[in-house]
Amino acid sequence: MGKVDLPRAEIYDSGCSKHLTPYRDALENFVEIPPKTFQAANKQTMSAVGMGEMIINVPNGADISPLRLTEVLYSPEVGYTLISVDRLNGKGFEITFSDGKYSIKGPDGKHVGAVPKTKGLYHVAHDEPETAYVADEELTLDQFHCRMGHILAGIAQRLVENRFVTGIRLEPFFCESCVYAKATQKPILKTHKSEHAMKFGDEVYSNLWGPASIKTKGGRRYYITFTDDMSQLTHLYLLRLKSEAFEAYKQYEAWCAMHLGVAIKILHSDHGGEYLDKGFTLYLKSRSTEQKLIVHDTPAHNGVAEHHN
Repeated sequence: MGKVDLPRAEIYDSGCSKHLTPYRDALENFVEIPPKTFQAANKQTMSAVGMGEMIINVPNGADISPLRLTEVLYSPEVGYTLISVDRLNGKGFEITFSDGKYSIKGPDGKHVGAVPKTKGLYHVAHDEPETAYVADEELTLDQFHCRMGHILAGIAQRLVENRFVTGIRLEPFFCESCVYAKATQKPILKTHKSEHAMKFGDEVYSNLWGPASIKTKGGRRYYITFTDDMSQLTHLYLLRLKSEAFEAYKQYEAWCAMHLGVAIKILHSDHGGEYLDKGFTLYLKSRSTEQKLIVHDTPAHNGVAEHHN
């Protein structure tokens, strides 16, 4: 990026409760502060990230008078230095508005200066330049937004509109990465909304747990459970490896057929690789057993099995 010089300016604002400036280099005794959010008159939200003192030059006839401001908030998002009339009053300064001018007297009663009204604002522009950055290549607003670490779209647009950065084409854009990063999932209900199965074997919930930090005497570090939705009867099988889940299911299926004379209609599980094994899925199809998989990374949807773990 290149550099360009822009004039500095101050606006005396009767509606602003704090002094604000975007000019970090003008602040003395600067300290960083936790981000402090505030709202402008146009409802835009901005943040201050530091505080310090600065000296401004107030027009005083043909001369200028230096005026030291304390507790000035640093916010890179504002376009100009905003001088709070309320803050000056609180420090003992006397402010009067007359003849299209904003006059300031110090706490000692001495005249400090007067600011003329220009285009509805009490505004002072200075010849001293401010350094702003210019892109060496023309970028779209989308590219600028990404290169600046995905700053808020509104902030990127204001930087371009206020000419703090040039060489950017203003055009609408949509950032998929920002939307994805802010995405949230809907809350998962804690109560069972659907109807429970009416018969044993109509729906079975399964989950695999492990590895355990300590093996059993038989060298097993995992277990798999099968819970019937109608009766809540649970069968648990100890496993040495996750790949033994398929064999454990066939044992459970055989028990259901032998002791109760039922076939398993639906097997409900997560997206674990042990359930998505090709041999396992083909076997379920051959037995006309429907496989229901929960939404990825939402174990609460498999609540019946997860509760056992």
